[in-house]
Amino acid sequence: MGKYNAGQKLNSAVIAGCLSVLLITGLIIVEYAPFSDTTRTSATFTHDVFALISWVLVAGHIVMAFAHPASLRAMIRGR
Repeated sequence: MGKYNAGQKLNSAVIAGCLSVLLITGLIIVEYAPFSDTTRTSATFTHDVFALISWVLVAGHIVMAFAHPASLRAMIRGR
């Protein structure tokens, strides 16, 4: 299995994808002058959706840590 299980690997991949989308849409939102209204509106909507997905994944990650006390102790103590 390795150091990380399948859920952790999937979580990392989805978060990395979300961060990439958030970076691109955030740049469109900040540097809005060269983009049309439709593009800016789409970027804002996409940014909000991917931010929500990221928050849900982070919250789920925290809940799973507390659901498995042995894993939580290992994270805190390092063993």
